[in-house]
Amino acid sequence: ATSTLGQVDPNNVLGFDIRTPATEAAPGPEFSLYGPRSKSSNDRDFRGFIGLDVRNFASDTSRIYYNGVTSGVNNNTLKTKEGLYIITGYPGPGFPPITSPADTNDQVAALVGNDTNMVVGNFSQVYAVGDRILLAVYNGTVMAIPDFAIAPPSIITLASTTGSPGVAGPSFTVTRNAAFSSTVTLHLHGDLDAAAAGFPAYNIVPNPPVSPPTAGHMNQPTWSTDNFIPAKNGTTVKTTGIQTNAIPAGIYMVWLEGHSGNPYFQARRYAVPVAVGGAVRDFSLINSTWGGSTTTIGASLSLPIYVSTSTSSTTKWGSTGSAVAVSWDPASFATCDLTPASIGPGQITFSASSLTPSSSGSGALSTMTISTVGLAPGCYRFNVRATGINGAGQPVTHIQSAIFNAASQSTAGTYVDIIGFEVFKVTDIAANEILGRAVSGVYADANDAALRRAQRARLIPWS
Repeated sequence: ATSTLGQVDPNNVLGFDIRTPATEAAPGPEFSLYGPRSKSSNDRDFRGFIGLDVRNFASDTSRIYYNGVTSGVNNNTLKTKEGLYIITGYPGPGFPPITSPADTNDQVAALVGNDTNMVVGNFSQVYAVGDRILLAVYNGTVMAIPDFAIAPPSIITLASTTGSPGVAGPSFTVTRNAAFSSTVTLHLHGDLDAAAAGFPAYNIVPNPPVSPPTAGHMNQPTWSTDNFIPAKNGTTVKTTGIQTNAIPAGIYMVWLEGHSGNPYFQARRYAVPVAVGGAVRDFSLINSTWGGSTTTIGASLSLPIYVSTSTSSTTKWGSTGSAVAVSWDPASFATCDLTPASIGPGQITFSASSLTPSSSGSGALSTMTISTVGLAPGCYRFNVRATGINGAGQPVTHIQSAIFNAASQSTAGTYVDIIGFEVFKVTDIAANEILGRAVSGVYADANDAALRRAQRARLIPWS
């Protein structure tokens, strides 16, 4: 931007408040595009050099690799490969247009430290002062996965009715990585897919929550801290003020969610059981496997789902308990950053859809098979639902999120979110730094006609 007044819109990089976008006639201020002065706001090792072949940081297992790069590549090897693209040109794929919520393929690996020969050296072979170049723009913050996490309570135990001012519930911990610098807000949601599964009464937290709750419902707790930056070693959050109103005895499910603010805008979601009215006869999915991956699109993976119960006379399912129905919630299918996605009918199946909980071995088995036909490479999640009536005649539901990777892999590392594209004019190529001025506004699509000035043909050196 060219004005020294106002600020960039904090929610939209394409909005400039009272500033005006840079142009050829009114370029922006000189800016360090690469080098020691290109450090991010929170990571002194970042210099403005990104790994185009490593993308999708929706979760710690969602990485997608291109052009022969694998999860085992080390930083120096990757920097060498990426630096050569300055000379040869990048074969692609390009970044998709910027969307909100963000497309995970606009998340790209941040390379650390200087590599003067590979970046400045290669750059000086093909560019000169005065040239226009197209650059990806990021928000100034280097991020890491997982940026924050919640260690949810194992269960919430409540009476069927608790009057005002409510009761205290369990505490839980919210942690963050060293790079995280945003706030986290907390929410409690009910079993929103219960109605579609045929059990509308099992959704005990209305959307939005109501306090005091209506009959058959509970309210959202009061959090001891909210809209906060978690401590690096974790922040403990206490829950108080929980009220219930004539909820039938049983075990239900709620979702504890945390949402991070600018510039992350990520969500973390955890299923938590709520035991109401003294319900203790239960089954468990604890011995099941909830994650896997395929190396290619079109392949399938099979995960064992076990329904077990205890041997205790007071807590076991009971001989008069019903069979437990096992299914999945189609509306829950999403990418690992909780962006809604779709999968074809019949691509998630169970070898047995009805099981009697067993205390023998790992429990009663149903094999869940997932076909990746038609999916884009990436990380996906969906909810498996198991529900039945225990030996005390009480409804019991458990929900578990299954996460799988389709032609994607896990790796460590940091990343940046690409939030736009812009033309810069090179103003100086120093010994270990590249400087430039913006000569266009920021656009959501790298192929926007307004950026054509930088997309010129040029000769490439050869040997």
